[in-house]
Amino acid sequence: MRAGSRPRSLPLLAALVILAGLSSCASEPPAEAPIVQVEAQDWTGWQEEQPEPAPVQTVELSEGGTFQVPTVGGEVVFTVQSMTADRVRLRTDTELARGTDSGGTDLNDLDTRFELTPREPLELATPTMDGGTTITLTWR
Repeated sequence: MRAGSRPRSLPLLAALVILAGLSSCASEPPAEAPIVQVEAQDWTGWQEEQPEPAPVQTVELSEGGTFQVPTVGGEVVFTVQSMTADRVRLRTDTELARGTDSGGTDLNDLDTRFELTPREPLELATPTMDGGTTITLTWR
């Protein structure tokens, strides 16, 4: 090796150190299986009286596991894609609308992928304007 030159393995060693540091920053899985409260409320725009809410479900989540929520016209199947101590990534078998800060739903931004965080309710709705179901998931 010439004076003043660096070994060729130095960039490889630096890359390995960086990758090891990044992997140690990854979130840990939850210590206990997340327990989620699932509320489903059907609604109609055709009459003032609204349907009774469905019984509240309590679901223990597991990675790869599924749970179903009854809705007007069928059911929505949720699949747990991944879990960490502070986040659960969910996927649905049908597109849903997210709830907005103003209390409505955004029918222009439908999705099948959602993130649930502890104690922050995730409000979703079937994408309809005259009747449907509002689904609220809360990680307890």
